[in-house]
Amino acid sequence: MVQFAVCRLSILIFCPIHYRAAILEQLIVESRQQQQIAEQSHQNAIEQLTVLQKGNLTLQNKQYELQELLNLFEEENQKLNKQLINLKETNPEIQQLKDENSKLNNNLYEALAKCKNQEEKIDRLQYRLDALKHQLAKHSNYDVSIIRRNHNTVYELLLEVEEQYDDILQIWDSAKKSAKVLKVKPSNDVYIAFEVLAHTGQVYFNLLSDGESMGSWFWDQAFRDRELPNVYRPDESEATMNKYGKDRIFTHGLITQHLTLKLGSDHYFQIYFKVNRDEKKIDIGYCGKHLSIVSYS
Repeated sequence: MVQFAVCRLSILIFCPIHYRAAILEQLIVESRQQQQIAEQSHQNAIEQLTVLQKGNLTLQNKQYELQELLNLFEEENQKLNKQLINLKETNPEIQQLKDENSKLNNNLYEALAKCKNQEEKIDRLQYRLDALKHQLAKHSNYDVSIIRRNHNTVYELLLEVEEQYDDILQIWDSAKKSAKVLKVKPSNDVYIAFEVLAHTGQVYFNLLSDGESMGSWFWDQAFRDRELPNVYRPDESEATMNKYGKDRIFTHGLITQHLTLKLGSDHYFQIYFKVNRDEKKIDIGYCGKHLSIVSYS
């Protein structure tokens, strides 16, 4: 456009004067039009710049708001991290407490179950005890006349016991040998002891046939019922067995269950016996003087 105007100006030099005025006027009009166009473009550029500046300011405000939100997020994130660390530190303790609580609950349930089983067992034992007491009461009328009470020695009594109760009592040779040494008359307690052994032994095997199982209390109660308390012992002490155990080995083996009775004022008499379930008899392995024991008094 500028080159074209220059060209037209150069033409003016060679044109007539009236043509020159027209061309100049035309150039002035075009120049003003171009100036207006330039001014309009400049105005548009200013307006666009203003819009861009406003947009930039808005973006800056948004950026500032986002930065504040980011700062808040960082603060909250730090708090959450601290809480997470605390939870991680306390979590093992919580889990341990849960495990211990679970174990305690299991132990409690097991204890309750055991208590229930024990109560049921006690009930069954009580029922059996009542039944056994009933059986003992039925057989409590001992026929004391079966053995005469005028023996001069324990050995004579033992021979008659063997004859009268051969169906339930089995006398070992060691029992006869130990009784033969004694030269004293048997006391009334000795007679009663043999009667209890015979009759209670019969009751024992009858109950055993019915499926009942009796322990040491069964024998102790039988002697107490005949007014012979504290004469029965189910076993010997460990100290006595360690030192004098060989003295309890009789004709057919070891026996520790025994009775201790008085013969007169200063003599003690012992009967060692055991239950022979195979032959359904009460084996008597010893009837003689008090055997040696380890005393703690």
